[in-house]
Amino acid sequence: MFAIPLDLIVEILCQLPVKSLLRFRCLSKEFRSMIDDRDFIRRHHNACLQTNSNRRIIARNNEGTTLFSLEFDSTTNVIAAAKILDVPIQNLRFGFPVIGSCHGLLALSPMDHQGHITAVLWNISTNKLRILPRIRGDSGDLFGCFGFGYDLASDDYKLVKIFGNQSSTKVIVYSLRADSWRWIEDLPDYCYFYSFHQQRGTLVAGTLNWMGQMEIESRESRVLIISFDLKSENFRNVPIPDITNTNLGKLGIYDINDLGGCLCLSCIDGCEQVVDIWVMKEYNVKDSWTKLFSFSYLLTNIYVIRHDLKKGKDEIVEAIRHDLKRGKDEIVEVEKWPYIFSVTIYVDSLVSL
Repeated sequence: MFAIPLDLIVEILCQLPVKSLLRFRCLSKEFRSMIDDRDFIRRHHNACLQTNSNRRIIARNNEGTTLFSLEFDSTTNVIAAAKILDVPIQNLRFGFPVIGSCHGLLALSPMDHQGHITAVLWNISTNKLRILPRIRGDSGDLFGCFGFGYDLASDDYKLVKIFGNQSSTKVIVYSLRADSWRWIEDLPDYCYFYSFHQQRGTLVAGTLNWMGQMEIESRESRVLIISFDLKSENFRNVPIPDITNTNLGKLGIYDINDLGGCLCLSCIDGCEQVVDIWVMKEYNVKDSWTKLFSFSYLLTNIYVIRHDLKKGKDEIVEAIRHDLKRGKDEIVEVEKWPYIFSVTIYVDSLVSL
């Protein structure tokens, strides 16, 4: 029995980092049962989101062979040195492309030495990993786009793969609860992915979102956002803000992200080297697009990375973080960081696989 009221204990535990909770599981059967409870895991994760705590940046080097972890505290603006992650995968060491992150689960799509792409879910905090069943019938495809997220209606984590060739595009969905893949309705013929430079979907409002294009008259195309609803498992088009210059070589869509639970869009001007940041305050409502700010740096997933050539040997870069409330940029130096990479925001959690 606890001398302190149980509700107070739970409230205190919800404020602690995952590493501490994993240690507390060894104190007694009562603590283990409490910390392993699904409701507690959900409450702890929600507390992390509300306080912006237990967050880190997961980065991949240019070769794709190494994953880095950068822990930071947004309340104190402290950023520690990057650490190399030891991915617990056997015989799948040829690259670690990141599909996405949701509730403390990191989705990867590594390739084995035979050239087969698989999918992996990994909880970095607990070091638990699940290799998903191999997808049948996807050999010989020219492209593939992934997405990973949580469906609240079914309380299930889903991974989506969209792949095909010049004649057709197929869609298959993995359910963590069922531990199996299902073929669903194909992507509409008039939609296709924009340059396939962004192969992972952005999770916002229960949907996965990719940059795409839609064919219109006179052999022209229009840039849009291809959205996949994790609940209904249907596709729809999400409009982008009105941008007068649609020449993607000069002014175009560079990336989409999640910013405070809203869809965030970055447009880069190749001539002026200016990046405009837009946010859709109400999902799928075109009039809710609002331009937040602009800056003249190279954008990488909201975190702006600029390599210091003079300090190249020490692999030190500057991370520029924009404070939306104060409208100011903060520059912090990070040691042991790869020069060119993609980044993903990750929140530590106790979610089991």
